[in-house]
Amino acid sequence: MSGYGAAKPGDPRSTGTYRSLGLPVIEPYGPSRLLVWLKGQGGGACQGDSGGPIAGPDGAVLALSAWIGGACGGLTQGVLVGPQRGWIDRVLGGWDRTARWSE
Repeated sequence: MSGYGAAKPGDPRSTGTYRSLGLPVIEPYGPSRLLVWLKGQGGGACQGDSGGPIAGPDGAVLALSAWIGGACGGLTQGVLVGPQRGWIDRVLGGWDRTARWSE
């Protein structure tokens, strides 16, 4: 996962620097099949990271950061991009843009 969020809780001055961290997936899809949860020992998302990419080993964006459980670096939840593909394509089409999807 990566983003421009705070480096530590309650420190808005530490935002604006791009950071990335490899986190293991602890729950791949959840009951809704729309979410993924990640958690590691070395940190996680923080305030300001929402909307940042969660990429797979090949660099393809699989989800977007959406929520943090507890303090910064806790459980990180992402919304999977694949199930939103139709909506993303419609919105981008309205802007005369397209997404490059990997299969």
